[in-house]
Amino acid sequence: MKYGYKIYFFFLGLLLLSSNAFAESIIASLKNPLDIQQIQKCEKYYGNICAFPETRYLADEIAKQWPCMNQKMRYDKSCYQAYLIRENTGYPPQEMRIYSKNISVFTIVTLADDQTEFFIVDKPGDLIKLTQDEKLVATTQYYIRLKKRYPELTLTTFIAWSKPFQTPFPKEYLSNDSIKLVFQQELRDGPCVACKSVGIATVAYVFDKQGKFITVKILKIKPLVQSV
Repeated sequence: MKYGYKIYFFFLGLLLLSSNAFAESIIASLKNPLDIQQIQKCEKYYGNICAFPETRYLADEIAKQWPCMNQKMRYDKSCYQAYLIRENTGYPPQEMRIYSKNISVFTIVTLADDQTEFFIVDKPGDLIKLTQDEKLVATTQYYIRLKKRYPELTLTTFIAWSKPFQTPFPKEYLSNDSIKLVFQQELRDGPCVACKSVGIATVAYVFDKQGKFITVKILKIKPLVQSV
């Protein structure tokens, strides 16, 4: 039975890594900003209530625990933000940060491949997935050169890590009419975790001055291979 759960989580991970046509906005009614302390409190409280310590494997325990937690959080008004994050991403939040104008960023960690994924919540409460839109990078000089060398070149939601054990949250840039959260997203020779990283795309997620998500812009692409 343990292998059945592993297969389930593997395909769940693939679903979360599937490409989206743009930075996908999901109406989640999260009522941003996230109440980080309350979400953490809810996760701990219902994690204890829904614990199944008699299970032998972690995957088996999670397969029982998470549906239990989701169900209980759904009907607890104080834990509704925690429930919505789980409902819309398939995972509990890990690290969470609040930026100016009440823009929130949080991470989840996939069970299939232990990868950190980022999500943004704008001021109206929309949940924003990081983009994998190839059209955004397809006309840039380095992308064209890299594509010739790596036909399976893919803009991923994997974030370039500058230092080990450091979660690379985005940098914030403010102007008179907009807010930008800038991520370093990896270009890989394919969409998989094991695929070679061959470049880094500097990607800006743009919000209006009130904190509402507007669009995505590619600022630059840096190749990680020589002679490109």
